[in-house]
Amino acid sequence: MNQLRWRPWTDPHAWQPYPTVFQLADAAGIHTCQVSAPDFAQTPLTRIALSGGTFHGRLSGEERMDLAAEQLAAADRSLVYTYYSEVDGKGHRYGVDSDAWRGQLLYVDRLAQRLAEQLPPRSALYVTADHGMIDIPFDPESRIDFDEDWELRAGVRLLGGEGRARHVYAHPGAAADVLAVWREVVGDQMWVASRERPSPRAGSDRTSTTGSAPGSATWSPPPTPTWRSSPANGNQGSRRWSACTAR
Repeated sequence: MNQLRWRPWTDPHAWQPYPTVFQLADAAGIHTCQVSAPDFAQTPLTRIALSGGTFHGRLSGEERMDLAAEQLAAADRSLVYTYYSEVDGKGHRYGVDSDAWRGQLLYVDRLAQRLAEQLPPRSALYVTADHGMIDIPFDPESRIDFDEDWELRAGVRLLGGEGRARHVYAHPGAAADVLAVWREVVGDQMWVASRERPSPRAGSDRTSTTGSAPGSATWSPPPTPTWRSSPANGNQGSRRWSACTAR
């Protein structure tokens, strides 16, 4: 299920039935809100991840930063989340080696400064991105199609995860062979690591990564994932600001 487009349709609360951080904070008497683009107000992803408190839709980045600072100062205890997506958007459309993407990065830096300069006393500001990004040529040589590669399919029951961090499920007894083949076939483009050593940076499970992005892999007998891999097509993430204050 694509969680950005929410296709195929799934009941959001069946997909994610647990209370959000914002709902827990709101129930504890903390002034809680989200400041984001108006289009995100009623999306399923907003409902399952950000519900709780009040959603404020604002169009420009400056409006969002100013309102976030205002909402932080509105109560003795506040939790405010604000989001800006165009760093991610420009990276997807034009790549990170583009003036459009660099321009957005500079703009986001100024937005973060704008918010920081308005923080009320005893506030904490967290600026995060959900993923990184590198440019990948749009040509067959730079793409890996699992369905078209019999070596990669051999012994594999199914793929999980998403395109940047695949979980590969092997048939019973095939995990070690699947791990070895994927290391051999895609080791120069992906990180591949066993469940026993889940961090590819640990050393012994590190493969050649020239021009690739870090990822991870795990393997063990089914039904748990046999291993995970991440191809070199990560994205520079959209910027989120979580700011909280307790006076």
